[in-house]
Amino acid sequence: MHLQSSQQLNALRFTPYRYRHLDPNEIRVLDLLPGTDQDRITVKIRHTLIEDLLDTECTALSYTWGDPKNTQVIQCSKEGHLLVTNECFSALHRLRLPDKPKTLWIDAICINQSDIPERNLQVTLMSRIYHLSSEVAIYLGDESADSKLALKYITDHYYQRFKYGLANMGVRTMEAIQRLFSRPWFSRVWVIQEARNAKVAQVYCGDEIFSWECILTLPWNAPYFPESSLGRQPYVAVPPSTYWKREKYAYIGDELSPELLYQHLLRSKGCSATDPRDKVFALLPLFKNADDALVEADLLPDYAFETEKVFLNVARYLIRSVGWALLYAVEGGSVLNLPSWCPDWSILPATPLLYDLDRIPFEDDFPPPSTNSPTILSNNTLLIHAIRHSAITHISVPCDISSPTWPTTIFQDWYDFLLDTFALHHTERTPYPADPDKSPGQDTEYYLLSIYSFLNAHGNDYGISRHRSERIDAINAYANAPNGEHNQGQKQAQDRFRHRCQGQRVFLTGKGNIGLAPVNAEVGDILVCVEAGTVPFLLREEVDGKARLVGKCEVIRIMPKEDAKSHMFDKGPSRGREFVKEVLGGGEVFEEFLIV
Repeated sequence: MHLQSSQQLNALRFTPYRYRHLDPNEIRVLDLLPGTDQDRITVKIRHTLIEDLLDTECTALSYTWGDPKNTQVIQCSKEGHLLVTNECFSALHRLRLPDKPKTLWIDAICINQSDIPERNLQVTLMSRIYHLSSEVAIYLGDESADSKLALKYITDHYYQRFKYGLANMGVRTMEAIQRLFSRPWFSRVWVIQEARNAKVAQVYCGDEIFSWECILTLPWNAPYFPESSLGRQPYVAVPPSTYWKREKYAYIGDELSPELLYQHLLRSKGCSATDPRDKVFALLPLFKNADDALVEADLLPDYAFETEKVFLNVARYLIRSVGWALLYAVEGGSVLNLPSWCPDWSILPATPLLYDLDRIPFEDDFPPPSTNSPTILSNNTLLIHAIRHSAITHISVPCDISSPTWPTTIFQDWYDFLLDTFALHHTERTPYPADPDKSPGQDTEYYLLSIYSFLNAHGNDYGISRHRSERIDAINAYANAPNGEHNQGQKQAQDRFRHRCQGQRVFLTGKGNIGLAPVNAEVGDILVCVEAGTVPFLLREEVDGKARLVGKCEVIRIMPKEDAKSHMFDKGPSRGREFVKEVLGGGEVFEEFLIV
């Protein structure tokens, strides 16, 4: 991003600052000159060797850039002026000392953003800059109405956790902490390496300062973490320590590998970046001694590359080892000129449940390469071998949790959809062997219980087992209740169920299977099964004999009727994987599909 607009500064009658060329292994730092709140922000930019950071009291800033159109002018000693975003300007005000200069490294100022070769090189040095700096300042922004309440709980928990354990909290405190973790910094992709590379990190929020360790020690599954698209905890707040399961988390300092890079990409898929290429480039500093591997894979940060080229290079690098697992990350709605099989890392998941990492294989779980592994052809077409199972014949409306009527969608509209479909085909084959003595309505209720069971992550009963109208009333009453009328367990369960319903569509196939599909699925899409251990995928065939990848889906395994209510909240294994294994074991023939 080029924030120093000479035309803008000239129009304001300011002299633009002119960057001098950096020698190899040189970086810029800035000395923030002392002053009061009423004084103009003045900095002095100078060159230094990156190794000299070891002997310098330098603070590297981790913050959110914000809107590049909302800028402020700062003075660069007598050498000119720069435009910085409001967020950067606010951070400079907060970090400025009244009596002495403070040395800082700030990416937007210390890197000439309009010099692409310099930008490419400096990005490769960022992990060392954040690690060699004496401190990393994490700037969350100004104080809000309830930020002090949130910060008090977080710091109290840190200092009292071994003596008292996790302190109880009311709904007001929990919501204050949720709002704190909903600040943009926690969803910014660059902050992952900035925080993890820090030797010492301090968090600044308004007038408050506290250690980053206070956040790292919070329980990962606590209800105050906002439900994100890929897990409860912001990825930046996952502590890189050995007590976390290796198969689910990658760590700073690992050698670069397709498996670990893929884990980082998936975990950070819900993170934001001003430049979509940074969804990849921002993760590369997490690996050590990676330059040779990055050169070989054509993944060295290069802002001269189009976004499509960056994402295609990543896909080619990953698919050699992760195979089918790469296709789990495909999401509909991309506006980039990419093959349908290539993940667009810049878009947020529209159907979060289908990207639940509990259903994606890691490390030893990756299917080993075989004759049926996907292969990229010379024209960016993906050759796959899969079993054609059936086509979607009926599909419901999707659930949009931003609509106040979302409970009606899942509890009434989906019921009506299945009821109408079953009534139409009641004399034919139903999704699973039905009791001929029961009505379509009784079958519908039974199938929906299994769908709700699949959508529910844990065992809290908050209305799912009730009659349809009572379920809708229960959720609406919850949503409209004043603060404090529900305990944190109820709120956590409610938020989880609501989140997991986002973008879901119930479908039925010509072979009588029932399942959940992403929001972009349509009638006529083909359900195919690939390697054992994965889940089914949906393809959309085109007139030229080729196909486009719609995404992955889930085929719901219906539990025994006598156990339906007693076990309806068990998460259980992935229904889709069990279904794939059954299909693959049935002797069907693999056929070739060309995915464009």
